[in-house]
Amino acid sequence: MRYISRLDAVKEKSHGVFFRNMAEPVLDAGTFRQLRENLEAHAWSREESEQARHLRRGGNGAARSHYRCVLSFERDATSATIRRMVDDWLKETVPSASVCAFVHRNTEHVHVHVWIDARAVDGQKLDFSPKQWRQIGSKWERVYLREMERQGRLEERFQGLGAKEIGEQGRTPRAGGRIDDGAKEGPKEGARATAGEQAARECAEMRREAVQGVVRLRSDLEGMVYREAERIGGRDGFRDEVDR
Repeated sequence: MRYISRLDAVKEKSHGVFFRNMAEPVLDAGTFRQLRENLEAHAWSREESEQARHLRRGGNGAARSHYRCVLSFERDATSATIRRMVDDWLKETVPSASVCAFVHRNTEHVHVHVWIDARAVDGQKLDFSPKQWRQIGSKWERVYLREMERQGRLEERFQGLGAKEIGEQGRTPRAGGRIDDGAKEGPKEGARATAGEQAARECAEMRREAVQGVVRLRSDLEGMVYREAERIGGRDGFRDEVDR
C-alpha cells in the first residue's frame, strides 16, 4: 500500500484516489498524507487478521489478504474518465469487495494501481483461480474497448461534418443571430475541410493506440496469471516485494 500510494506517483493526491466499499473510519482524513497512513494501517491490519484466521483453522503458510493489479492507458485521460471506467469494471467483477485505486502519472502512460481486499464486505473470501483472473482481465478489456468505441463515434462525427459545419462551429454568433468570424471574408473551404480531416486523423490515431494498449494489457494479464499460478496461496498476491 505504501508503494502504490506514494506522493511522487499520485500527483493529484486525493483527486487521484478513489474507493469502493471502504470503511468510513479509514477515509476520515484531513490531508492526503493522513489518508495514506490510514490506508497503510488498514492494509496491515487486514493482513494480520487474515493470517490469524488462517492459523486458527490449522492452515499452513501465509494467508492471502488482498489482490493487486495494474491498469494501463495508452493515452492520457482525466481522473473522472478513469474513475468511471474502473468503477464500471469493479461493479461487474467484484461488486462486494473493498477497493482502493491510485492514478499514477509519473510515467509516459497513465496507469492505475488497484488494491482489492480478499474478503468481501459480507465476509465471504474472494479466492480467485488463474482462470477467474483471466475472466476479470477480459472484462476490463471490454470496458476499455467500450470507451474506445465511444471515441470512435466521436471520430465518425468529425468525419461526417461538412466543411461549412466545421467552419461555423468555430465562429462566434453576433447579436441578431449573425455569424462573426472576425474578418470580412471567412476561411476558405479547403482550410475548413483540412481542420476537420485533422480532427478525424487525431481520433483515428487515438483509437489505434487504444487497441494496441488492449493487446499489451492482454499480454500483461497472461504474465500475471502465470506468476499467480506459481504463487497460489501466497500472502502477497500480485504485489512486488517493494510493496511489503
